[in-house]
Amino acid sequence: MRFNNFLSSFFRLIAVMENVLCSAGLFLTTFMAFFQVLNRYWFRFQIIWLNDVSLFVFIFTMFFAIPLTTREGEHTGVDVFVKTFFGASRIRTLGFNAFLKAVSIATIGVFMIPSWAFALRAAKYPQYATLVRWFNTSWLMQALFVCMALSLLHLVYGLICDTAEIRRLRKAGERG
Repeated sequence: MRFNNFLSSFFRLIAVMENVLCSAGLFLTTFMAFFQVLNRYWFRFQIIWLNDVSLFVFIFTMFFAIPLTTREGEHTGVDVFVKTFFGASRIRTLGFNAFLKAVSIATIGVFMIPSWAFALRAAKYPQYATLVRWFNTSWLMQALFVCMALSLLHLVYGLICDTAEIRRLRKAGERG
């Protein structure tokens, strides 16, 4: 029971972190783009490097949107297909979703290998942006690996939850 509480708390913390990072990144990107437009067209003072910073913040935001959508199951479900072939059967729908998660886990597992190599190389040989000289673009490769790992974690957790729900529904069906 303690492990379940720990797991729930851990995934809630990750969910909050992902929500905050995505919300802050989207807000910051929007603010910087608006500020850049004001500078360029109203004040006639263009800050060239601000475009690059906005782009890097946007890329990080999109990277962290990947595990967020994986957590919510938004990009792996095809509702029309599921409803057409499985109808109202909750167990079959959960089984199909579990199958999709298993395929996604295998796919991410395959791509984690080169992503890990890229992240290690990026840590060993930093590359800096041209206009924003302090920004290490190698962080993008490291962030991509972290986001893939988070996605994998969400998929494994979702698969475990789906499997537990299928077992619970089968037991309830046997009793009822």
